[in-house]
Amino acid sequence: MIIRPELVSDAEAVCRVHHAAVAAIADQYYALELRQAWISSCTVASVQAGILAAIGFVAEIDGVVVGFGALHKDEVRVLYVHPNYQGQGIGKALLEKLESMAIAQGITKLHLKGSLNAAAFYEAMGYQSLNECSTCVIDKHVLPCLKMEKLLAIPNPN
Repeated sequence: MIIRPELVSDAEAVCRVHHAAVAAIADQYYALELRQAWISSCTVASVQAGILAAIGFVAEIDGVVVGFGALHKDEVRVLYVHPNYQGQGIGKALLEKLESMAIAQGITKLHLKGSLNAAAFYEAMGYQSLNECSTCVIDKHVLPCLKMEKLLAIPNPN
């Protein structure tokens, strides 16, 4: 696996990963209609705009993008892994890369809005749930999520 900076030319591959990951979420977390709206919210144009506005990385295996994540200031904006590659440490590696970028910028606490299906992953990575929240996905569909945060360990310069 290679983790490298996300490029505008990765937008189509990022959309494929996003679409597959959201489509694979179980009904117990989000109804089909909401997942379909969530999928349609990710377009090549929206991804390209996001790449230009944030620090992002992709994970590749054999030249194929299998995951991606992005950081904007002190917020983890997105983190997705294709369902065929979940459970292999890709999400962990991407999140650790985002956290190291935040630390390099002097950020001491990261925030995110985690989807309900991803809460256990983030908790295992040291994030604490603060409260329930929501975000508008598309066409007024509201996605329930959890506001989470993590204090980052800043390396001692000595």
